[in-house]
Amino acid sequence: MKTMIVYASKSGTTKTCAEMLAHEIDGVTTLIDIVSQEPDLSDYDTILIGGPIRYGRLHSAVKEFMQNHKSELLDKEIGLFICCGNEQQAEQHFTDNFPPELLAHALAHESFGGEIRLDALSFIERLVGKMAMKSLADGETVSIHKDKIEHFAHAVMS
Repeated sequence: MKTMIVYASKSGTTKTCAEMLAHEIDGVTTLIDIVSQEPDLSDYDTILIGGPIRYGRLHSAVKEFMQNHKSELLDKEIGLFICCGNEQQAEQHFTDNFPPELLAHALAHESFGGEIRLDALSFIERLVGKMAMKSLADGETVSIHKDKIEHFAHAVMS
């Protein structure tokens, strides 16, 4: 089975998660950053699509990719993932940002968590990131969930 992981990343967290996911997938796996490369889906059985959620919105390159390739994606096995710090709203993020047909067609969808990488942010985004970190409850952290990546990989490969 040939699998393509299509993603866009703003600060690098989604790229990290896509790479972690690729290590969990059996068979040939190709990683494509759709910001810099247009993928050819024709040779792949499974397409996994992911991107970051920022301020409640999915990366625009991921949204554009899904709209441009919707009919082709509906003929393939797909999985959808997001990276976001607000896990409590993950399901709402999927509903708000993914075409309903693709969400219903997906073998699995999952939030892999996130990171706040202040060094990769603009000045304004750093201020917002620092405020977000301060607003976390005691003991609460924003992190990548390797267990969710493993679970997602198993779900789409079954």
